[in-house]
Amino acid sequence: MADNAKIINNSATGAVKVTSVAVTNGAYKVGDYDDFSGSQTIALKINGCSTHGEGALAINESAFPILAPGGDLLLTYYAKISGDAANTDGVEAAHVVITISIAD
Repeated sequence: MADNAKIINNSATGAVKVTSVAVTNGAYKVGDYDDFSGSQTIALKINGCSTHGEGALAINESAFPILAPGGDLLLTYYAKISGDAANTDGVEAAHVVITISIAD
């Protein structure tokens, strides 16, 4: 796990917020982090919000608070990968899309 993954609000005047986090299948199928099983499967937990299969995570403001101008948010993440997953470099195991919007 990297210890420097973060979202930075480089705006001088406006606050921003994460409005969604979605995880989709890549080389591996996205599984349930809390009840992990399956073949060729990966599961993620990002800022305490777990995958339960492919799609959007249930996020909340305590995990993804509003970022004031100049603020940043450290991303903590954990992954579980099934034992039958190939041990290779350069594999896009899953795709993570974080959507950020202007905060009202």
